Order: sequence, then structure tokens, then C-alpha cells
Amino acid sequence: SNAAYYFIDNTDDIGGAFADCIGGLVSVVAQNVTLTIKPAGGAKLVGQPMTKFKYVVLGDNSYKFTIPDITEGESKNVLIKVKLPLLTAPVNGVEDAPVAMCTVEYADCLAGNLASADCMVAVSRPESLTEKEAEESQNPTVAVQKTRFQAGIELDRALNEADS
Repeated sequence: SNAAYYFIDNTDDIGGAFADCIGGLVSVVAQNVTLTIKPAGGAKLVGQPMTKFKYVVLGDNSYKFTIPDITEGESKNVLIKVKLPLLTAPVNGVEDAPVAMCTVEYADCLAGNLASADCMVAVSRPESLTEKEAEESQNPTVAVQKTRFQAGIELDRALNEADS
């Protein structure tokens, strides 16, 4: 399923197909990528992540994802559902509102070594939001990814139903 196929109509097309295939090989920037998402600040990861990547749920309620090779300029998305703890007071500064710690580990193909990076995810939780503030706080990238994932699930369901 990871193979590339080319229709070559005549010998003049061989060079372009070969260049395209080799170009894909040399543009890989990260391999053996794992992403670990660990809840923080009393938050809990709930439900199944919205992703096609393989993952395991670890004993501490963390998710560990295995992500295929990443090519130059490419990004990968993983959506998770988080249950936030009940607050006794509003939290306006994101540094005071950790939700999850993300750790990515990978083989850096450009530097030729193993690499890792950590990132704390935080969410400010003010006492109230106007409707406009709530609308502006929504991330369009998340909305697009969620829609894509849900559409993929529906397509898979429809194909399975058609096959039965």
C-alpha cells in the first residue's frame, strides 16, 4: 500500500517518473516518528483519537502514536478529546492552565541523528466569553481536520456497507 505506480506511455516519460520517485525518497525529513500525549493539570484524555495513525493507550492514560515518514513541508494532525477539570476560579493565563504534554521522537534524516521535542498544551479558561470571543477562539485548522476525519469514517462505513 506504500508503493508508487506510474503509467509510462512512451520512453520520454521514464525520466519524469524516475525523478518523481527519487524526489520523494530524498525529501523525507523524519522517520520512525512517535508522538506521546500525556494529560496534565488534572485533564483526562477521553474517547478515541481522531486519527488513522496506529496508537496505544499507556497505563497513565497517555496516547502513543506511530506516525509514518514525514516529508519536507508536510504536517500531520492528531485530534484528541480532553476532559478538563472543574475549576474553583477562572484561569486567564495559559501558563497556569496545562492540559497535556506532547513529546515527539524521531530519526532526523537531515541531521542523521535521533531527535525529540516537548511541548506543553495549555488552555486559558476565563470566567466568561462573549459570543464573538468564543467564535474567534475556535481554530479553523482543527475544524477542517475534524471534518476530514469524520468524512473518512463515513466513507469507510459506506464502503463496508456496499461490500456486504
